[in-house]
Amino acid sequence: MRKETAINYAKRMHSHHKLTLPVDVEHLAKKYANLRFEEFPIDIDGVAANLKQRGKTPTILVNKDRPKSRQRFTLAHEIGHVVMPWHMGTICDITNENLVDGSQEYLTMEAEANAFATELLMPTIWIQRLLDEHENLATISQIIVKNGGVSPIAATLRLRAMLPAGYLFIVMNSKESITYAGRSDGTYATPPNKGDGPDAIKRLSYASDTYTFTAGTNTYFWFKLPDEIELEGESDGDWRLLLDTIVKEITRNTDEQIKYKQKVNGVLGYANSLIGKGAQTEKSLYSACVQRFANNSALDPITKHKKFKNFLASKIRDLMSKI
Repeated sequence: MRKETAINYAKRMHSHHKLTLPVDVEHLAKKYANLRFEEFPIDIDGVAANLKQRGKTPTILVNKDRPKSRQRFTLAHEIGHVVMPWHMGTICDITNENLVDGSQEYLTMEAEANAFATELLMPTIWIQRLLDEHENLATISQIIVKNGGVSPIAATLRLRAMLPAGYLFIVMNSKESITYAGRSDGTYATPPNKGDGPDAIKRLSYASDTYTFTAGTNTYFWFKLPDEIELEGESDGDWRLLLDTIVKEITRNTDEQIKYKQKVNGVLGYANSLIGKGAQTEKSLYSACVQRFANNSALDPITKHKKFKNFLASKIRDLMSKI
């Protein structure tokens, strides 16, 4: 609830000050606090001091050694601390997780200030208009970076929060190593892990659309995953017998056969839970299963088996027949 209130504070600030993009956060900050850009001896982005202290003007300190886009977000974050009436005292925004105060109240205030800063720099109404006007997520991301004055990762995370289910992003550095990955809420596919290589891109070959853009030494990938996929296999047998055949051809070790079956059934159990939520078709259920299996490298021997598509088609049709 307080997070929504923080967002509303940012919306009201846009309205009250008739802000335009990119928001002049330095000018805005000086309306509410003393502002200084300083060097810090420890790894912090900024400080909001003297908050709600009788007779004292709030002070905002920003780490001047950070990149400009990060300074802008930090400054917007600190403005949030200043204007939200329940944020009091002195708050240090520490980037080193080993130094962060673990109190729940501190973490809650940080989440609220982040929500405020996100709405201030990248207003919901603006992002929604961009999504309505453009289909290419790479184009939208670049517009947000340029007109919002934010970093590519901030733009990416903002889009992730506003997109419907079925989207996944990957950030890859110049060494073709993944540095960040995520998905929109409700997406079935599991994002790859930090440090994974180009194979993670290949595993998403079933995506209906892919959008890419480069920023600095990083390449950003957006994948639109299909709501439905045509069943590719022939359901010409009992799925249990097909799975037995597959695991026995992969390994003769009984314990390994059991483990493979347990992992496969774990994915299929998730598919079964989707049926309980309703509104599933053979094609949509098949898409959900493909997404869940695609990034599970432990099941590669199963999913790359020549009979896997037949097995999955048989299982899907069996699940649908019980609705």
